[in-house]
Amino acid sequence: MIDIKVLSIEETGVENFFVPFNDDKNFKKAVKELWEKGISLPGWCFVLEKNGEIIGRSGFFASSESKRKVKMFGLVLPVGEQKESGIFLKKVFGFLKRTGVEEVEYQVHLGVEEITGGLKKILEDLGMEKKQTKKSFLLETHNYHLGKENRLEFKNLVQVGSQFFKRAILEVTRGTLDREDRENMRIVGEEKAAEQFFSTLSSIDAGYENWFLGFFEDDFLGLVIPQKIGKNLGAINYIGVIPRYRGLGFSKDLLDQGIRNLKKRGVKKIIADIDEKNFPLEKVLNLAGFKEKEKIINFYFLL
Repeated sequence: MIDIKVLSIEETGVENFFVPFNDDKNFKKAVKELWEKGISLPGWCFVLEKNGEIIGRSGFFASSESKRKVKMFGLVLPVGEQKESGIFLKKVFGFLKRTGVEEVEYQVHLGVEEITGGLKKILEDLGMEKKQTKKSFLLETHNYHLGKENRLEFKNLVQVGSQFFKRAILEVTRGTLDREDRENMRIVGEEKAAEQFFSTLSSIDAGYENWFLGFFEDDFLGLVIPQKIGKNLGAINYIGVIPRYRGLGFSKDLLDQGIRNLKKRGVKKIIADIDEKNFPLEKVLNLAGFKEKEKIINFYFLL
């Protein structure tokens, strides 16, 4: 008889979330930081046990503002065990619903060939729907070749203050081509959305001296937030131009500032994830030497 159990790691032991899957130190550290910050909890991390052997897992974290919307992380499902995987996620989602969670999100990276096809089907069979598809680009910094004089003057967040910067986020997000950002602004409003963006980005890298506003002839026109997410890895996590300056090529100048900043901080590789229909920014990334690495599907499920 097959014995299947879904256990919180509070029941089975914290190390059972890591050891069976040979996780590296960086992943363990990142997860434990989520717990320390209260963004996640050991009680929000689960393992799938079959006949006494741990064969799957899933963890969840929420923003500091609300525990009603969570993101799934660290997901490992057994290859070829679609039935068990479906049972596992249904039970986990049921537990989350009983604790007051209303929505679950998860990203599927289409560049991961081993289990992507089966995983995508499992999520769709559960009723998860596609919210957005993104393209993920990668630049090896030694290949950077925009090589033009930057037309802008820059000030960082420390110089202008957080309130000015939050207002700048609001302005560059108006009319954005990013569908998820547009939807979030529609639901919570412009000011609340800007606060959420600021909070999320601060939790990644609060080195505010590296968050930049761009000015052309003393007029604010856009921003770029380059962030380190590893020893040699960085990301352009936010870049945008206010509506009246769009179409004039200023994204190149903002991107140039972000890349040069990350290179100074020792970054060797830079990622940038954009909405698949953001063709103007895709063109700028290609000109800068970025190469498309994978596609990312954002799934969501209303509990």
